[in-house]
Amino acid sequence: MKKGSALVPYIIAFVLCFYFLPLIMTNTAAAMFVMLILVPALIILISLVHGIKHGFDIRLSVCALILFIPTLFIFYNVSAWVYVPVYFGLSLLTDLLGGYIKKKN
Repeated sequence: MKKGSALVPYIIAFVLCFYFLPLIMTNTAAAMFVMLILVPALIILISLVHGIKHGFDIRLSVCALILFIPTLFIFYNVSAWVYVPVYFGLSLLTDLLGGYIKKKN
């Protein structure tokens, strides 16, 4: 139970990232900046911090995956499906890296 509750702040961070950042996309340049730079950077940061503090937990990456999919229908179109495995992979790899760093320290 304790390990699952450790995910809550990171899930909230993903929700803020996925559901509020698209609101600043007023044109194509802003959309590209958010989708290609800002969201991936935040995913990396959130997942790395989680991994360092709590160790690797695949549930975090699965939550990121599940939370991002509805945004495809809310903010984007079908061409954004390519981001689903990319964002999942980023979260998975950086959480794994954070877990490795935690294990080494």
